[in-house]
Amino acid sequence: MNRTSLRLGLCALALLAAPATAQDANFKELIEQGRYPELADKLEQHLELDRYDDRLRAYVQMNLDYLRRGARPKTPGSEIILVRGAKNDRLYQMPNAAGKKKKDDAPGLFDEPETYPSGGPRLMLPNRIRYARRSWDARLPLIDRYFREATSLLGGDGDALRELEKIIEHHKGGGLGTSANSTKSVLISASTRPLWAFGPPYYIIKIAPERCIFNYKGLSGEFEVLIPFWILPHEIVYRADSREEVENHPLYRDGNPFKDLEFYDTSAGYPYVNNWELIEDNIRHGRPALPLNPDGIRVLAGTVSTSGSKVYVHEDGDELRLTGSLARSLRKFRGLEVRVKAKPDGDDFEVTEVLSPVETTLVAEVIKDWDDEIKLYTNSGDTATVSGTPSRALPRVLDRLIEVEGYAFTDSYGDVEHIYLSAIRAKATSSVDMRVGDELAPGDAVRITYVSRSGRSAIVKHEGGWGWARLDELDLTAAPASASGLVGSAAFGN
Repeated sequence: MNRTSLRLGLCALALLAAPATAQDANFKELIEQGRYPELADKLEQHLELDRYDDRLRAYVQMNLDYLRRGARPKTPGSEIILVRGAKNDRLYQMPNAAGKKKKDDAPGLFDEPETYPSGGPRLMLPNRIRYARRSWDARLPLIDRYFREATSLLGGDGDALRELEKIIEHHKGGGLGTSANSTKSVLISASTRPLWAFGPPYYIIKIAPERCIFNYKGLSGEFEVLIPFWILPHEIVYRADSREEVENHPLYRDGNPFKDLEFYDTSAGYPYVNNWELIEDNIRHGRPALPLNPDGIRVLAGTVSTSGSKVYVHEDGDELRLTGSLARSLRKFRGLEVRVKAKPDGDDFEVTEVLSPVETTLVAEVIKDWDDEIKLYTNSGDTATVSGTPSRALPRVLDRLIEVEGYAFTDSYGDVEHIYLSAIRAKATSSVDMRVGDELAPGDAVRITYVSRSGRSAIVKHEGGWGWARLDELDLTAAPASASGLVGSAAFGN
């Protein structure tokens, strides 16, 4: 072999031995090598953050920031201890420094993190990514796709806005789904306790609070916490083969305030305080997960009344004045029961968040109940009373699916009880002269924002214009594309 050939051979070997660059390493290799800032850059390319609601965007951004810190918590020592039951799960084995992988029963498996570039011997992925039949980087778009799909299946418009509340509701099996929804999710379920239904084995997780979504919409007996996208190798600290082994492990047993915390605090009577919702609120706003209510914020539930510019909520016989810009937004809901978060401000309460009503767009079936009252039956399985002037058109579309915009009033469990309609989506079936804007043509999509007391005519809006139309010139039935995920009206029943 001449010198030139030898030199070329050595160069080829050097290239093979060199670590992959940020451009050519796939996301699994970046995790294996512990190159988390580069992983954040790769992940962010596949997330449409401008189409996420504030809650979802907050969690996704916190997870990206976590990776850019080298997968370290924002506050050192703030990690939360969780348990992942993995009876029906398979974990990836990480290669150690010698490029070898060890079985779960290998001696000292979790005691030698320095031998793994990633910081640990195991990686967890949600099934949506774990079992996808495509290259590793081609699986990253599945994250945003799931956010979009789950939002739409729960009555939102996922193309326009991905909504956290609908996503975690779908994950738990809400809407048209079942418990199998979690296998479609890109969120990984963990719990504050080892639950017999999900193990053994059990893996003890030590994870930064900003990574955790306390699933306040979930089943209360599961004490569920959702982890986005993956559980990294160094976050998995111990494997146990029984619940007793978890409960006796020092990390779980000692100094772990979450293991005995109940989902609901029932001491104050009904409505129960949702502790998971309080923790979720703390984390999303960048506060420590505990204590539960650091600012004295209360959840107030009662009927709205007004006096001049003042807004009140009547709760358990007390008249409580609400202040702040969010309180003013409740004025049009006089006589309806709202739920708000508010903090004491002298004798008044400053509203910090409106829990109910929530602005919504959904597909529902128009039905009559036993008292001949017209209601909407939603694709979440809730039967809701309706109000608002567009509701005067509903007798024309009994037992049919329609698409509505409005405000959904929910109880403390998140079930929709009442919908205040602001618009019904429809299509023109014949030409309609507009007061402002071009003439409507058959098939043009419109929004009905007012219906006359006689229920015969309506104000319609289209592309910035508006005009009056007879209701028989409009088709109020939801188009198949709008009812994505529904199996016709048979999915509802009366």
